[in-house]
Amino acid sequence: MESSTTSLVRRDPSTAWRSVSGERIAIHALEGTAAAVRAEAELREGERAIALLEDLLEPPEDRRDLRLDVYLIDPGTELPPGVAIPTAGENGEAIVRTVESGPPGSSLAREVVRLLIPRWFGPNAATSLLVVEGIAGVVAARIGAGPSLDEVNDRVRTELTSGRAVSLFDAVPTTLPDGALPGGVVDVEATSFVDFLERTYGAGPLRTLLTESDPARSDHAALVAYNRPLGSLEEAWLAGLRRERGNRAAYRLFLRHLTPLLRPYWKREVEVFAYMLFELIYGVVLALASKYLFDTIIPRGSTRDLVGFILVLFTLFVLDALVGLRRTYVNNWINNRVILELDARMFEHLQRLPHGFYARAKIGDVMSRLSNDLQVIEQALSQVAGVGIFMAMRAIAAAVTLLALSPRLGVPILVVVPLFAVVYVSLRSRLQREGYELQKILGETTSAAQENLLAHAVVKAFGMEPRAIASYRTRLDNLFRISQRLVLLSGLFETSMGLATTLGQLLVFGIGGYMVIQGSLSIGTLVAFIGLLPSLFSPVAMLANVGRTVEQAAGALDRVTELMDEPVTIADKPSAGTLAPLAREIRLEGVTFGYEPARPILHDLTMTIPAGAHVAIVGPSGCGKSSVINLILRFFDPQQGCVVVDGQDVRDVTIASLRGQIGIVFQDTFVFDTSVRENIAIGRDGATDDEVVAAARAAELDDYVAGLPAGYDTVLGERGVRMSGGQRQRLAIARALIRNPRILVLDEATSALDATTEAEVMTTIERLARDRTTISVTHRLSMAAKADHVVVLDCGRVVEEGSPTALLAQNGLYRRLYDEQTHPDREDASAAAAEGRRARRGELPTRA
Repeated sequence: MESSTTSLVRRDPSTAWRSVSGERIAIHALEGTAAAVRAEAELREGERAIALLEDLLEPPEDRRDLRLDVYLIDPGTELPPGVAIPTAGENGEAIVRTVESGPPGSSLAREVVRLLIPRWFGPNAATSLLVVEGIAGVVAARIGAGPSLDEVNDRVRTELTSGRAVSLFDAVPTTLPDGALPGGVVDVEATSFVDFLERTYGAGPLRTLLTESDPARSDHAALVAYNRPLGSLEEAWLAGLRRERGNRAAYRLFLRHLTPLLRPYWKREVEVFAYMLFELIYGVVLALASKYLFDTIIPRGSTRDLVGFILVLFTLFVLDALVGLRRTYVNNWINNRVILELDARMFEHLQRLPHGFYARAKIGDVMSRLSNDLQVIEQALSQVAGVGIFMAMRAIAAAVTLLALSPRLGVPILVVVPLFAVVYVSLRSRLQREGYELQKILGETTSAAQENLLAHAVVKAFGMEPRAIASYRTRLDNLFRISQRLVLLSGLFETSMGLATTLGQLLVFGIGGYMVIQGSLSIGTLVAFIGLLPSLFSPVAMLANVGRTVEQAAGALDRVTELMDEPVTIADKPSAGTLAPLAREIRLEGVTFGYEPARPILHDLTMTIPAGAHVAIVGPSGCGKSSVINLILRFFDPQQGCVVVDGQDVRDVTIASLRGQIGIVFQDTFVFDTSVRENIAIGRDGATDDEVVAAARAAELDDYVAGLPAGYDTVLGERGVRMSGGQRQRLAIARALIRNPRILVLDEATSALDATTEAEVMTTIERLARDRTTISVTHRLSMAAKADHVVVLDCGRVVEEGSPTALLAQNGLYRRLYDEQTHPDREDASAAAAEGRRARRGELPTRA
């Protein structure tokens, strides 16, 4: 029996309802109705919901004493004469619920949350429906009045794995108009999202989120609470859900990903195993030697036997030390080779990943996976290969020796060992989860620091230093909190191990001492038992620590495998051929493409670029100009249609033979922190010094180089900070020319330059474009005017094409764009035209 409708009324205490009351809530129902039977259960649910909500949000003390009244009625019930639903009273608002049998609707727990949050944190808190519904779902889940949090997260994860888009902003509106009420929305996504916020950042920021809610500024509360907008928080939530966690995942991951890397070194692994066997034998012999000393040598009273005994043990000790040193060296050699190979494979995979990956990836996070995560994995591998296997063998050898010496004493000692397993199993999943969260937030922190340092000019210009500092400190606080949770879990782990070890020692002393007193055990055997205890319990404790390290490193390995599992969507087919030099044309045939398939940018686009021609692609911002270039370069593949060069689909030829014919000058030229010569020479592998100088001269960069302190050997600094915009563009032109390309692509090559520098660079480009197929993507029609043919795009379609002169005469979009750039006094008209284009694309409503 659950609620189907909910409303808010004012309570009138004078009516005759049958009531059951608790500490914070009173349930009222008419005598003899099904609702009256339900009253006790509703009371328990409501009390538990309020108690949990108080623990979670810790509302102000002066607002906690508010009592709630809930009125239950059966569906379709007519109230008896003289009985009315209360409309006013001393306690203010109350909840009226219609209860019925059947599928669950909105539980009382949810309604309690919706009513109390605005009472505790102000009316603005209720406008953040996304957060309110999420908190309601979390509370209902934790008291068993709704789907569990595991079920909720699994449902969202299922949506993600099925390929369906999941968005908080599509599922639940982030705010409601003033005075509006949620009205029983049960939202899985909101519940999962709030569960993520509470688990990752704690309840404190959640309270801030409610207190700072402002319906006029949707991201304000999130920025205050988390120093991140809601969209960024959503990204982190979905990324966490995409991971598949499991209690046995850690060792599976290690076996699946690291075993193939270890396989080439199997001979050295056999060598290490042989060293381990020697050390194990030495450990057992040393323990048995104490038995021989006390039971044989000392009773004999022979000094000669004692000296020989000591010399043999010393010789074994020296051999064991040398073997141990060699084992450590070989084992570390193997581990370092494996980690370096994994590092190299990650970097190699990054080189093969498509342009789309880098469009969405955070470089700081990728760098964290290449550095911090690999370091954690290296530590875990060292623990497993260098310590874990040896300690497991040592524990087994000690257990067998103990049982052989005295089964009566050995069995009670071995019973203690399962205590280690109980502690380990109870903590392992938490350790793995916290380990992953630690590495993830470490990656986010690295990414945030990198982004801030790269954008230092913007930060200073807009006075963003306090916000940047607060954002970074928030990430450091999250890092600290998760680190402390790991320390606490590790402390519990080690304390439990110590207790189990102490219990084992007490058993040996108690039972073994009693057996010696009774004469059923020799003193030498008892001493051997005491000597073997470290060989049993220390390895077990160390194995548990190895397990803890592996569980923590599983999060790092998860992040590495996430990167390695990124699909290489742009790659050569096995049957790909070599593209012959361009002779006739480049053609896009019926191309539909979008960076997100559900949101196409190009729509059934067809265009032809004749060989040897200079074709300019123009149009308003967002019309798809750069997307055409990305498809020609095969940075992306179209969802529909194809790109063909001389009749060959570019997907059927090798990427190297396609891009080898193309030289490109980007809008933003990346300058490497190396010499001028190397910056130009990277355009073609194997370029000679003479070819570098010739390319620089052709790009009119040689005068600049001549004025540098070391000429072509001058290091240009990170990102070319010592060069002007025009010099960087000339460097980019030289880099493209050294390829001697059949096709020259200019992607907004002069958009960042001033008018004088643009004119100089354009003169250079115009001279170099002769006898080449040149494709110019530009919004500056001064450059398009130099082209042989102009293609005008709008909303992802070709709307006009022809020579610049012919297009000006047509009085179409090209003419309007031309007028916008050449007649500033027509600014209002061009703004209206731009608004009309956006309306046609569906970006804003058209005017009536």
